Amino acid sequence: MFCTQCGTKLPGDANFCFRCGAKTVSAVASTDLSANGETIFVHAKCTNCGANLEVDPRQRTASCSYCSAEFLVEQAIHNHNINVAGNMNIEKATISFQGDKKNLLARARAFEESIEWEDALKYYDRVLDIDFEDKEATDGRERCKTKIDWYRQAVEAQENLLWDDALIYYRLIIDMDESCGIKNQLVVQRRDMLQQAMDDYVYFNETIPGFFSNERLEVKKDCVVLITAKGEETVYRFDQMSKVCKGFGGGLTFSYPGHWTSVFIAVTSGKEIAEFIQSVKDGKLPSLREFNIKYNLNYIELIQEMKQ
Repeated sequence: MFCTQCGTKLPGDANFCFRCGAKTVSAVASTDLSANGETIFVHAKCTNCGANLEVDPRQRTASCSYCSAEFLVEQAIHNHNINVAGNMNIEKATISFQGDKKNLLARARAFEESIEWEDALKYYDRVLDIDFEDKEATDGRERCKTKIDWYRQAVEAQENLLWDDALIYYRLIIDMDESCGIKNQLVVQRRDMLQQAMDDYVYFNETIPGFFSNERLEVKKDCVVLITAKGEETVYRFDQMSKVCKGFGGGLTFSYPGHWTSVFIAVTSGKEIAEFIQSVKDGKLPSLREFNIKYNLNYIELIQEMKQ
C-alpha cells in the first residue's frame, strides 16, 4: 500500500508511514469512529473520472456516485491527497485523465442538447480543471454561456409579445448549434411553434351582422379573411390589394384582382384595419406589443396569459 500523505510505498501491515509519520488507511480504519459511533468519512478522488468523493476508510472498495466505476478506497484517498498537496509523488496516481475528459465532454454535450446549459457548463468546467487548454471544453463553455443569455432574452421577448425579437434569438441558438453539430430539437420546436403562432395570430376580429347570416372578419399578418356562418372562407391577400382605405360608415374598402368594383366590408374599424394593412405593405409589421398598445386592446391580459 501507499502512504496517503506522501505517496511512499509501505508494507501491507504498516500503521504509520516511516517517512512522514502519517497514519495509514489501516490505522485510520481502526480509529475512525467518533464518540457517538458514527463513521468519519474522508476525502477521496475517483480513480476513473476524477470526481471528488467522501469514502469510508474501513472499506476495501467502493463505487463512484458520478460514473459508477468501482475503485480501491486506499487508491482513491491517495489520489485525493496527490491532487491537494504539491509534494506528492505524482506518478503513483492512477487517474485516467484522457478517459475522464472523454466521458465528461460527452456528458456536457448531452446536457447541451437538452437545454440544460447550466449543467453542461459544470461538466465543461470539470474538463478544464483537468486540462485548462482543452479547446472543446473552452468552446463549449463559451457557447453555453452565450446560449443561456440568448434563451433568457428570447423567453422575455416572447412573454412581452415581442415575438419577432424572440424568433431572432431562437434562430441564433439554432444556428450556433448547427455550426458545431448539436441537434437541439427543443429549441427548434419552440421556434416553429412561435412562428406558427405569429402566422395564425388574428390582429382584428369582428362580426359583420347580416340579414340572413353573420360573417366574421379576421385580419392576420398578411391577409384579410371573411368567414361565413358555415365556415366558408374568402381570403384577400395584402400584396394583391390596392387603394386600401376607410369606406362608408367606417367600413373597409379596397380594389382586388377579379373584382370589377371595389370590395367593401361593413366593419366598424375600417380606418384602423386600413392603417394596419398599409403599414404591412410598407414592410412595417408592428410587434404585438406595439399593436396592442396602439389600439388599446387587452395588452395586459395577453401579457399575463403568455407568462402562464
